[in-house]
Amino acid sequence: MDTSQKKTSLALLLLGLLYFCTFFFTNRLGAQNVDMLAVFEIDEYAQYPYLAPIRSGVDSIKQVVRNFIVYGHYYYGYPFFFFSELVLMPLRLIIGQNWSANSQLSMLILRQMVNVLPNLLSALVLTSFATQLRSFWKSIFIFSLLLMTPALVNNGFWWHTDGLGLLFVSLVFLCLL
Repeated sequence: MDTSQKKTSLALLLLGLLYFCTFFFTNRLGAQNVDMLAVFEIDEYAQYPYLAPIRSGVDSIKQVVRNFIVYGHYYYGYPFFFFSELVLMPLRLIIGQNWSANSQLSMLILRQMVNVLPNLLSALVLTSFATQLRSFWKSIFIFSLLLMTPALVNNGFWWHTDGLGLLFVSLVFLCLL
């Protein structure tokens, strides 16, 4: 990586951090309790209860692995709940069994880490795919344009599979390169 690519990468990372932090302020709202999810985002309300059984009844490591793989609800696909559980694991370890009562923090973490962060990484991958980070202003323009697309912005406000889907597609492009 030459000097111009490092400069471009740093600028994109700083712009991405600003983007990530911007969503923080809105994603912490609308989830003071689980019932508020039914008012603002019915899909979040429908999916949220399925995270609880993944770690319930855990007596052995074998049961933990089984619950990660077989949880009986694959409406949004296997990776969605797997990654959701991974990002909530630190919260569950800190708070304990009553983690689901803290829906505001849980939803903030889920929205940021399962949707906003993958969207951000996708834009970064696609920008580097298009410019190889060689042109500073062209990279900034493409990255900003990707992050400001209405679909990406709208999907950043809720916990949904679209962020992960876009990330996996972007990674396929990266692997094909």
